[in-house]
Amino acid sequence: MKSRADEAVAMASEILGRPVDRVERLVASSVRAIRLHSGGETVIAARRQDEGRAKLETMVLEALARHGAHVPRPIARRGNWVFQEDLPGERLSVALWTEDGDRTALLGSALTSLARISEAGRRAGLAGRLPVIGAEAAWRRRLTAMPDRLASVTGLAVPAFDRTRAAIRLKPRETTLVKWDARPANAMVAQDGAVAWFDWEHCGCRDPLDDAAWLLGDEFVPDAGDGDLLERAVELGLGGEDAETARAYLVNMGVLHMSVRLALILAKRSSRSGWRDWDTVLRLDKVGSTAPAFRRTARRAAFWAAESRHLAPLAPWFRDLADWAADE
Repeated sequence: MKSRADEAVAMASEILGRPVDRVERLVASSVRAIRLHSGGETVIAARRQDEGRAKLETMVLEALARHGAHVPRPIARRGNWVFQEDLPGERLSVALWTEDGDRTALLGSALTSLARISEAGRRAGLAGRLPVIGAEAAWRRRLTAMPDRLASVTGLAVPAFDRTRAAIRLKPRETTLVKWDARPANAMVAQDGAVAWFDWEHCGCRDPLDDAAWLLGDEFVPDAGDGDLLERAVELGLGGEDAETARAYLVNMGVLHMSVRLALILAKRSSRSGWRDWDTVLRLDKVGSTAPAFRRTARRAAFWAAESRHLAPLAPWFRDLADWAADE
């Protein structure tokens, strides 16, 4: 019986017209994405959940590439395998922790890249060709309930806050292309500092600031000018013309998204009976279930919550969460 890697090798040999010399797993425990070496060239073979997702990703990559966006060039699709350009550079998640340069500037470059991709999506007319994400009121209510999950694990009761207002604030100001999982591990930093984004199987349409929330709210983002980066996301045009409304949306979405990340960290910690090693989760692109990552993300959520009138009651609670992890 053929393994998944064998399946990809056979397809790639047919696509490239020459044999594959070597297979390299990008993550030691997974074959969802592998690097194939053939005749001095490398390509990425990405296996998607189903053929529909593979078709969607290929269509989006083709459209964005035609408009000069910093995404991998699609080469071919076979079933639920997407063969695409092997982007040069280093994962943004790693570069943020290994580079000696300005981390705030590097994250600013990542936001700039997302803004340009969003504009390329508009020019390509992708908004009318992609599914809308999180359109149901029930989805918004579930997101506003994420702090309750944290309370159930930590025993720190969630203070009263305006959940109705938070749910209303989650309504997109516009629906356009979003990557949706714009985590630092899904971006590559080239030698010249340019940031390109890969792994588009979960893309769809929603508020363009959602991608900024995913990026800046991730546990792999170091402490690096939170206020400046928040303002930068809005200024770049990700927020549209009404900066005040855009900022309020981003703060609301960002705090709740950070609650999701914090809940994931605790879930992974529970399943593994303790915190993990930072170098391991960074290298393998796993959920950053380490105590410092939890504390850092909780403190950032506190900073953002304090910027919102209806979320302000959560600010001291998030700081308490950070202290809780310090005592564990």
